[in-house]
Amino acid sequence: MIASSCSCLCLVVLLVVVLLASPSASYECFEPESALDITKLNICNDENNAYSKLTTGPQIGYIKNQATKNNAFELSFTCDPTMDKRTCNKARKAFIKAGALLSKIYKFPQKITVAAEFADLCGASGCPPDRTIIGQAGPSRFFSMKGSDGVVRLYPQILTKFANPPGPVPYATHDIIASFNSKLASRFFLPGDKHIKPDQVDFVAVIAHEFHHGLGLLSSWGPSGVNNVVTPFILSDDLNILRVREVVFDQFVIRTVEGRHLTDFTKDFEKAIDGTTFTTNEALASVIEDVANKNLIPTTSDYVTPDAIGFLPIGKTAITDAVILETTLVPFAEGSTGSHVDYKTYSTSPDWLMIFRAIRGKTFQQIDKDNGAATPDTIAGPHIKAIMESIGIPTPENPNPFVPTIVNEPPV
Repeated sequence: MIASSCSCLCLVVLLVVVLLASPSASYECFEPESALDITKLNICNDENNAYSKLTTGPQIGYIKNQATKNNAFELSFTCDPTMDKRTCNKARKAFIKAGALLSKIYKFPQKITVAAEFADLCGASGCPPDRTIIGQAGPSRFFSMKGSDGVVRLYPQILTKFANPPGPVPYATHDIIASFNSKLASRFFLPGDKHIKPDQVDFVAVIAHEFHHGLGLLSSWGPSGVNNVVTPFILSDDLNILRVREVVFDQFVIRTVEGRHLTDFTKDFEKAIDGTTFTTNEALASVIEDVANKNLIPTTSDYVTPDAIGFLPIGKTAITDAVILETTLVPFAEGSTGSHVDYKTYSTSPDWLMIFRAIRGKTFQQIDKDNGAATPDTIAGPHIKAIMESIGIPTPENPNPFVPTIVNEPPV
């Protein structure tokens, strides 16, 4: 997600054991509680309607825009009924434009379905004065897939579709869910507006940013609640059997001081936790602390130290080739830290799109030009493309990424 001023919406990764019930399908499938809680995961239920993850709810008043030859994104869009139709139409066009831009950069093998709302995210009490709720997008579901290194991780629904797994897979109705705040419409520069104001952000850029999260640019690592230890997801089934899960992005994340992949630390947690029975939070916390003490597990200190965490793209081995991730925010900012590229390094580069804070007062074309992008509508620079190629998004330069294998067994 992207932040405006000093605030952001937060990805929540805490020491919370997610209780999972047995599903009807045989594939490991997990879904977020809502578009605003992308990493609060539960087992996928039989209700696969992605609209239920939006504040607007069921499919009422959604306008559908089909995917085209030049735009792989199929949009189902609804707008705040208190907003004027002209503003709603401009917001809808921003989604379409963002999809078209990404369809030029990436070589999507099939359409990507999006359930989106431009809605009142503040409610009757209004938005809190210290927190600007712009909005968020993310995968509607995650599926357990085995990657190129043989490790099972969670993959966004659209990457699962790209792999064409066999059998009936319990996909949600849409691949990406997106909620944006209509009460901030005046702060957005929308398609058709003539001149961007100093306090506005380009809504097309905001959506393009969030679409990247929906495609898989996000990390599962975050504070565990045990001292200052960070962990990936810790999940529990209905029999209280524990498992540890990263997301595909985390396969390529390293600690830059020595170049060690965080996946190595995940394996340490798996050895101690996978297959054990959850009893109490205190007992689990004791295991996490023991693993951390024995294996020098990354801590929140790593995640608030500049240049400490990076993404080493597929095919690269030198630490200097790593894309530096955002680790300058103190304290750890859930939703910003670790799931964006470093602000200082990339805010004035062609890779500006995936910094944690929206750039004000410039259109995406102006930013691209000022930051030395190849063209005025490049919008995603070479480091961003390298990240997306690594997690499995095809590009014209790399049209055949590794295809993961879906895990065909009951959920953990």
